[in-house]
Amino acid sequence: MLPEQYRTSGDAELRHIRDPATAACFSAVTRIWHLPSGHALLERERHRDCLLPAVDRIEVPTSGCERVGDAVAIDTRTTVEVIARGGDRVLTKVDINMKLE
Repeated sequence: MLPEQYRTSGDAELRHIRDPATAACFSAVTRIWHLPSGHALLERERHRDCLLPAVDRIEVPTSGCERVGDAVAIDTRTTVEVIARGGDRVLTKVDINMKLE
């Protein structure tokens, strides 16, 4: 169970994302840790885990959720992105039905 300064599920080094709003999306996310600092740690299947700063809210479909100390662990299977909404940074599911023009 996480904290111990952001353990990762794999052997790869943790990827720190300075400005997650500039990243297109993060695929194959299996678990999201929302930490008391406001950071979100994305555990990704067969990909490097990512630490995102200053995430205010998480709005993704869940298959489970638990509190570990002051952190919240959310189980999911989705692709996510960080968007700005009303002054907050929100981690949300990517809408694959978006219309590209």
